[in-house]
Amino acid sequence: MKRFGFFLVVIIFITNVIFAQTEEPEQSSYDNRSLGLGVQAGFTTGTGISYKKTISQNFSMSAAITPPFIQDSRILYSSFGLTGYFNLKNAKHSRFFTYLSMAVFYWQDAYCSSTTCYKIDDNLINTGIGLGMELLSFLSQNISIQAMLGYGIYTESNTSPFSMPTIELGLYYYLK
Repeated sequence: MKRFGFFLVVIIFITNVIFAQTEEPEQSSYDNRSLGLGVQAGFTTGTGISYKKTISQNFSMSAAITPPFIQDSRILYSSFGLTGYFNLKNAKHSRFFTYLSMAVFYWQDAYCSSTTCYKIDDNLINTGIGLGMELLSFLSQNISIQAMLGYGIYTESNTSPFSMPTIELGLYYYLK
C-alpha cells in the first residue's frame, strides 16, 4: 500500500509540473522533432541503444537493443524492447505521455560438472504500462531526458509471472 501511495504522489507531482507550464498554441518545441537516437534503460522498455520515431503529433515509438555480449561461446546478456507512446500534453519544453512497452532479455548460464559443461538458455519477457515525462535540455533543444513510472508484468522461463512497479529512463538526441 505504501508503494501505491508513493507512486500516486509522484504522478500528481509530475502532472502538476507539466500542466503548470504556459502553452504556446502556435507551436511546441516537439513539433519539429521526429527522429531521435539515444539510450534506454528499463525492465519493460529494454536496455541499450535506442531509436525513437515520432509518427504523428500524438503517437511515437521507440526500439531499444543491446547486442549479445559473448564470452566462452555463450551469450552473457542481450536485450530488445519496443515501446509505444501516446502524448497527453505537449508544452514548450516538455511532453507528458502514457506508454505501453514490451522487452525481451536473454542470457545463457554455464554449468560444469567433473566431466562435462553445458549451457542453459534463460530469458525474461516483460510488459509495462504507465505514465512518463520527457524534458528538453536547457543546454540544447536537440537533447531530451525521459522518465517513466509504471507497472510491469515479468515472465521468466522457469517461474510464474509476477508484477511490480517499474521505472524506465531514456536520453535522446533528436536529429530532426
